Amino acid sequence: MSRAPVTVRSMRHGDEAPPQAARAPAHVGKTPLMRARDLAEAGIARETRRRLVQRGEPEQPERRLYRRVGGPMAAEASIAEVAHRTPHAVMAFLSALRFHGLTTHCPQEVRVCIDRRARFCVRPPVRLRVFRVGGEGLRLGVETHVIEGMSVKVTTAARTIVD
Repeated sequence: MSRAPVTVRSMRHGDEAPPQAARAPAHVGKTPLMRARDLAEAGIARETRRRLVQRGEPEQPERRLYRRVGGPMAAEASIAEVAHRTPHAVMAFLSALRFHGLTTHCPQEVRVCIDRRARFCVRPPVRLRVFRVGGEGLRLGVETHVIEGMSVKVTTAARTIVD
């Protein structure tokens, strides 16, 4: 069986978008944390992401999450990592105090509230203290913020002080 000849088209400057590997650093540099979904929407394929991680351009602290190497990291990056792993968790207590700027104390663990019957990540990316709460405790006085591109539920400043 004979094959049809393969034609190779040369790229001229301005004809097409730059290759994925060239576009990736621009997206990686925007925020310290990126989800695989965000990179896929930017047109960066799974194989390209794998090659970039092998080269050490973004780190991959966990599945479907990428972290910028070098550069300043926000203090809330650990909260964003926990929110990625357990999206139903509500950041509370000392973690919420620190988030709202009501304390200078830097907690050594992220403190979250989850439903009494809910699951939480088995291997958390950071030290994690989990408090089981039921009923209205997960809904009253809770705001949603975007931290490092992740949607995070955090108790309000008033509720955090009361707690």
